[in-house]
Amino acid sequence: FCFYLFTHEALISVILVSVIDVIGFLPTFRKAYAEPYTETTSTYVLSAAADGLALGALANFSLITSLYLFTLIAVDGLCSVLIIVRRRQLKLDL
Repeated sequence: FCFYLFTHEALISVILVSVIDVIGFLPTFRKAYAEPYTETTSTYVLSAAADGLALGALANFSLITSLYLFTLIAVDGLCSVLIIVRRRQLKLDL
């Protein structure tokens, strides 16, 4: 809502919020890469699934209403894949 007050454009506001959310998630990616066993994969998988269900429940499907949900699905999905891949890599190194 705050970004809309400054930009007066709904799409620009959603893009800004999505970009900020991805930037805010970068430390989680770094930690998941360095210490994959300290992260719970199911949390990210379930979050991506919940966001997918929310996307499917949209009554008005447009870029403005769906972009943020797509961003959350992508970020949570990538994090869960990163955790799984890193755990397998570290297991092979033993």
